[in-house]
Amino acid sequence: MSWRVQPATSGRLASLVAGRPLACIWVPRESEPWPAALGRVVEHTPEDAPLVVAVGSGVDLDRLRSAGEGRADRTLLVLEADDGGALARWEGAGGSEAPEAGDAVAEQSLRLRPPIVELRPHCFVLRRPALQLAGGFDAGLPDAEAVADWSRRISGRGLLHVLADDVFVERIADREEPATQTSHGPGPDLGSKLEELQHSDERAVLRRAVHAVQLAMRELSVTIDGRGLNTAGGGTATYVVELVLALARRDGVRLRVVMPPDPFPDVRDAFGEEPAIETVDYEQAVGGVQRTDVVHRPQQVFTSDDLALLRLLGERIVVTHQDLIAYRLPGYHATVQDWDAYRRTTRLALGAADGVVFFSEHARDDALREDLIDPARSNVVGIGGDQIWRREPPEPRPPAGLDPDERGFLLCLGSNYAHKNRPFAIELAAALAHRHGWDGRLVLAGAHVAYGSSRRAEAEALARSGDPDKLAIDLGPVDESGRAWLYERAAAVAYPSVYEGFGIPPFEAARAGIPCLYAPQASLVELAGPEGATLVPWDAEQSADAVLPLLSDGPARAGQVAALRDACARTRWSEVAANLVDTYRQAIRSPARMGSPSAWDALRREQFLAELGGLYDKLREGVGDALPLAERDGLLTPAQQRGLMRVAGRGRALGKVALAPFSLVGRLGRRGS
Repeated sequence: MSWRVQPATSGRLASLVAGRPLACIWVPRESEPWPAALGRVVEHTPEDAPLVVAVGSGVDLDRLRSAGEGRADRTLLVLEADDGGALARWEGAGGSEAPEAGDAVAEQSLRLRPPIVELRPHCFVLRRPALQLAGGFDAGLPDAEAVADWSRRISGRGLLHVLADDVFVERIADREEPATQTSHGPGPDLGSKLEELQHSDERAVLRRAVHAVQLAMRELSVTIDGRGLNTAGGGTATYVVELVLALARRDGVRLRVVMPPDPFPDVRDAFGEEPAIETVDYEQAVGGVQRTDVVHRPQQVFTSDDLALLRLLGERIVVTHQDLIAYRLPGYHATVQDWDAYRRTTRLALGAADGVVFFSEHARDDALREDLIDPARSNVVGIGGDQIWRREPPEPRPPAGLDPDERGFLLCLGSNYAHKNRPFAIELAAALAHRHGWDGRLVLAGAHVAYGSSRRAEAEALARSGDPDKLAIDLGPVDESGRAWLYERAAAVAYPSVYEGFGIPPFEAARAGIPCLYAPQASLVELAGPEGATLVPWDAEQSADAVLPLLSDGPARAGQVAALRDACARTRWSEVAANLVDTYRQAIRSPARMGSPSAWDALRREQFLAELGGLYDKLREGVGDALPLAERDGLLTPAQQRGLMRVAGRGRALGKVALAPFSLVGRLGRRGS
């Protein structure tokens, strides 16, 4: 096996050696001891000639010398050498037209020229001053050891080795075989020392330089954290499926998806039809799979374990952050401590991520306002308005509690989180009934959340309506067949959400051919358009007057549906995928965040605190009512605690007799309570 310097790199090589007494790019051949060959190259090269040479076996050095005479303004590349002599080719400072791989390397290279630990015996540049300073190579050592020995002598004198990350060197087969296109990037085999450095320091400029040009010669590899594709389905899960399929249909992208144990129907079949998609489960993911170029979590990072998994799966991390509702509201969590832990995790995730993507400018501006992200590392990629996941549509079936013949109702679809503003939907329905004699009713469909719900406010709004049983019905969560039936029979979708990073219901309403009643709030104006925002924040009576024309056929209804459909068509999944690929490449090429090491240290602290909290809960469960006795500032002094331990530990019989009175008092106290 040997190596060949691409002719397109001659201009860049010339820039490396311009104005220097001697430069030699050298490719060893197994059939000839290269230290001796190097000596002859140095001996026969004019001191003032910027000569770049690839040395092979049996090279006719006199021929090379004569070829170089009088051409000091040029760079000589010896592309191949065989026993009969050298095949030389002259290139001007600009180089010849680059081969495809050379062009790709030139385009992708960051031209960082990163420092490296030592040279490897493949292809490198030597300067005569370095040879004069540290002496030549030790001809008595094997090739690799001789290079390593010389490298250490050079660096020990204070000189620097650098990687020419914009020079393309191609691995070629034996002479009788045609050249292959397989390449391992600049300095194709960096050697064990460099490789160890490259993979041990996530901030190393060498790692970034090599990674950037490797993408010039192979597919971009991406891991998607798809563990949210569970049986619950929902908007986020549908988004992830569409996203994966859109990326899989782009050329030059290889995908791996981490799957949950119970993906919702048809997901595995949809992914199995795309050859670019590999699926793994959680156990495989944590068991040591190879890192891809990028790992993308297409939803918020909720726990420190989520973030730790991402670090295992990709060289660079990209996170989709949908909104800051849970970050801002303690009521959306079981305890204040849980809220604080979530906030810390969010800051860690966004601080460690190499790229953060948002569905809307509104969501991005929110994160910027909180100083959570770097503007240069954040992008708005949106959601495709078209549908590329072509499933068999579910057979519409009426959810339990509704008459199969019912139609013409207002549909408020979504969980009962407080920001979804379901109480206002009830007030709107009441205003339509009282002011305009509307005889329909409101259908609430969505999950009931444990924390941060609007349950009490909904009950109060229904009580004020005067006829709660007739006005509205709460179905709770519905399956896909139920959702299809509701969209098919509804007069309109009521979507009075106060805050959304991205609102999907307007798009779903447009596909169903019905209006969507929303207010000019948050991202809804940006995505669905201000002209269709008919709700008046937050006046139920004025809103009822504004939406009434949308509930029956006419120009107003047709116009709003058409506007929503136009909004859907503005962004397609193919464009979203292209934007994401650009984001991935930007993350790969960007310098490692200076705050990343601190973020990973903080992640370890978060995991330790979580483990410590679990141990404390286990201790409380085991100790029970006696915990105040064991605490440092509890009911007993340390001496008293040690005394009880000694009595209890002097044999079961003695301990039982000595502690019997306390057992009796404890039983009496329990009865009295």
